[in-house]
Amino acid sequence: MFAGVGAVGRVGRPGLSGNRTAAILSSASLRLDFMSPGNMPAGVTFTRTTTGTYFDSTGTIQTAAINQPRWDYDPTTLQLRGLLMEEARTNLCINSQAFGSWTKVDIVTTDDAIVAPDGTLTADRITEGVATNAQISSTAATISPNAFITFSLFLKRGNTDFVRILGVDNGSANGINAWINLTNGAVSSTVRGTVTAITAVSVALPNGWYRVLLKVTMVAASTVASIVVNSATADQSVTRVNNAQYHLWGAMVEVGAFPTSYIATTGTTAGRALENASIPLNVSWFNPAAVSLLVEFFIPVPYPVGTARDACTIHDGTTTNRLFHRAVSSGGTTAQVSSVVAGIAGSITFGTTSVGVINKIAGAWDGVAPRGSFNGSAVQSYSQGLPTGLVTMTIGNTITASGQIINAHMRQILVWRNALLGSELQQVSR
Repeated sequence: MFAGVGAVGRVGRPGLSGNRTAAILSSASLRLDFMSPGNMPAGVTFTRTTTGTYFDSTGTIQTAAINQPRWDYDPTTLQLRGLLMEEARTNLCINSQAFGSWTKVDIVTTDDAIVAPDGTLTADRITEGVATNAQISSTAATISPNAFITFSLFLKRGNTDFVRILGVDNGSANGINAWINLTNGAVSSTVRGTVTAITAVSVALPNGWYRVLLKVTMVAASTVASIVVNSATADQSVTRVNNAQYHLWGAMVEVGAFPTSYIATTGTTAGRALENASIPLNVSWFNPAAVSLLVEFFIPVPYPVGTARDACTIHDGTTTNRLFHRAVSSGGTTAQVSSVVAGIAGSITFGTTSVGVINKIAGAWDGVAPRGSFNGSAVQSYSQGLPTGLVTMTIGNTITASGQIINAHMRQILVWRNALLGSELQQVSR
């Protein structure tokens, strides 16, 4: 993901009445803590029908088994970010770690030359000759026209500072040109052809590795996508370095407007399944007549406009009756406290969710005036009754198998069997 945007921190907010806030928090009837690696809160069911990768506390990529949750750390700061919840994705770049099988011009690859970001001896050394057209490129992946495409690649310095990475379409006519300085991770980029909405960043990993992440909106003529790599004498330069050496590992081509965790491939594409987490409602902690909900999460990537991302939903098994906190609305990057009663929606829209810091949404529903606060903001309310027949809480999504998964890190969820006052919601969401 677009990790490494800064340490896990908090948005600057006014000081709190510590004792009062602690008392409100301690009165919660349920607390789901996702900040204890290896310990899923009691009663929560988690599924993912494939393996999935994550960064451990040393910044090393690890692989979680099928149906095993991922507690993900920032690979740069090594701080725990929380329980990683991601949508389904496919790596369209085949042989993502076997660069000897890529198309090469005046290139020699040395397989398994150094230790890769996952701690195994699987990263390849790339050695260029002296020709002016030296490059290595992946097999073209089939994409749809006008698609969001995210390219990513792990790189480490050899004997040259600058490497140029291209994420391109048919004949390299359209795409993104990016340069990384492998001494400090600085990245620059330019548009290639007529594409739009390009983004290029790098994430620093331990042992001198960087993950370069490129996003681009392709054009109607684009039906394939590939990664091309070569050395450069300087930033923005198209001149190669004679006998340049650098190291590559873990290439990805994804259809999507932001990058996700690494998916390894061999001779075919490979995917990571959607993640689901839920807990059945219990009268010991859930009151259908009055309830409050606090959700804390960490967003590592900028969200695209147009897709809702839900942080937590209490529902009847459908979207017809539910209470939910939305990390991002379908129309932008704003947080919401919402409910749907017999198919009729009501909501409060707050400010923009912040990337690279902790966000908190608190809401209360009492059947008269639902109210909420986001990151300690002024309390807002709306008029709506309570939905009936609620049976399940889904974590980081709308309902199981929904496409509105948060694509972020869950940190904690608290529930109260009463509707908190507006001032209390404001305190606990700071």
